[in-house]
Amino acid sequence: MLPDDVQIISVDDHVVEPPSVWQDRLPAKFQELGPRSVRDDEDRDVWMFEGEPHFNVGLGALLVVVPVFAETVFGGGPDLFGVLLGCIAVGELTGSVTIAIIRLPIPEGLAICLAVLLSGIAVATVAVSPTAFGVALGLTLYGAFSAPLTIWGQTLRMKLIPPGFHGRCFAIMRTLMQSGAPLGGVSAGFAVPLLGLRSAIAGIALITCLVGALGLTLADLRRAR
Repeated sequence: MLPDDVQIISVDDHVVEPPSVWQDRLPAKFQELGPRSVRDDEDRDVWMFEGEPHFNVGLGALLVVVPVFAETVFGGGPDLFGVLLGCIAVGELTGSVTIAIIRLPIPEGLAICLAVLLSGIAVATVAVSPTAFGVALGLTLYGAFSAPLTIWGQTLRMKLIPPGFHGRCFAIMRTLMQSGAPLGGVSAGFAVPLLGLRSAIAGIALITCLVGALGLTLADLRRAR
């Protein structure tokens, strides 16, 4: 779908360790065994560990269906795909800034449940919208509703978990969050050919709404603050 001259730039990278950290910091006897950053035959930087390359995996279900949607439904290409991704980013920025400015009038646990439910509804509008504008609006709302989830989740973690377990709980939460994206991507890869594009998106919306609705049935979660 993408021409050779298009450069993809991630808007969700994080500050990471320098490529030489393991060779610089490990004891000399372990330096050859530690991970190292190398340039592969396709001019990509990859981590090598025990002789095997390790790549970053992360695009979730929505980022599988969005480029297909842009191309097959609206006849767009990389430009439209970029616009739709930009809509998600704008929504995420808006949602994050909004909750930083406005004091939450309800418990964080209840806010999480409602935000997940609203995220699912936003994805549902993408599934049924006949226009690119409607899809863009749905993705913007999805970004706005989903972005605060990490902030609220981490707030609850810091309030409810004993300090000695903060690091361990963060590791578990981060692992669950990061594993959801590739699992969603794989699922969408199978769902789109089997169910069709709009049905696959509707399935994503339904699962998301069910998770939010299930959360609302848990009294302890609704009251968590």
